[in-house]
Amino acid sequence: MMAAHRIKELRATYKDLNGKKLSGYFIAQRLGITPQYFYDIEKGERNLSAEKASKLADIFGVTVDYLIGKDDIKVEIQKDSSPAGEESSENDDIDLPIEDLIKKNLSYAGRRLSEEQKERFAKFVQAGADLLK
Repeated sequence: MMAAHRIKELRATYKDLNGKKLSGYFIAQRLGITPQYFYDIEKGERNLSAEKASKLADIFGVTVDYLIGKDDIKVEIQKDSSPAGEESSENDDIDLPIEDLIKKNLSYAGRRLSEEQKERFAKFVQAGADLLK
């Protein structure tokens, strides 16, 4: 049921290149399923297979663990400029300086972090990195 809630939340948050909310029809096409099947997943009436969860996570640019509710830390993964993700490059490693990370929209437990919270987070990460020196 958590996956259904997260899918609704993510679909409401993400916009296409024209600034419109991603349609269920568009997502269903990307998943290779019918729109009704997708809406049933979104309502929690059908189970989400591992393959579909992986594709949905790619579409929304999040981890599968976040999508299914196993992890409450939303890590937005930018593989390209499109929120609905075209095919990714062969190198999916994330190499993002913390200074750039805090410029992104970060959220925890479904709530977006304020600028002050992002700054505190960056200081926390820096303190941890300093301990590793």
